[in-house]
Amino acid sequence: MRELKGKETLSGSISLAFERYGVVNSNGVELEASSTYMGVSTYAVREDRPGNGSFYQSYRSLQGVEALEEAILKAKEDAELSARARKVEPYDGELVLEPEAVMSVVEVLLENFYGDEVYYGRSRFFTLGGAGCLRCLYPRGRLNPRRSPGELSLRR
Repeated sequence: MRELKGKETLSGSISLAFERYGVVNSNGVELEASSTYMGVSTYAVREDRPGNGSFYQSYRSLQGVEALEEAILKAKEDAELSARARKVEPYDGELVLEPEAVMSVVEVLLENFYGDEVYYGRSRFFTLGGAGCLRCLYPRGRLNPRRSPGELSLRR
């Protein structure tokens, strides 16, 4: 898999689980079954220009190394698309997004509202326009520096 590394920093994980479960009811029905789970997750960050990508897939059976290789390639492709992203002209009209696109937009929004991201100034919205989005919403308030990142609060 080393040959898959190009202009990206790569990370990934594999999760494995085996489950055995059963059902017994008062009508005399007894059922027992088992299942296997495998999850593959990869993340790629471009080193030559800004861009990152990720991929996750779960399986109901064990897969070969090819599943991880495929996940790496998809994360790299996602990182390449991210690096080629450009600002577009304003658009007035109806826009239909695929579920994956909506999930990507929501993910970017949510990760920027995590308490530690805002607390440490890593949120994209924290420094919006130089003043910080939260400070624009609460112009007389200030961030409470005595709270831990998970307890971020605003004081007036």
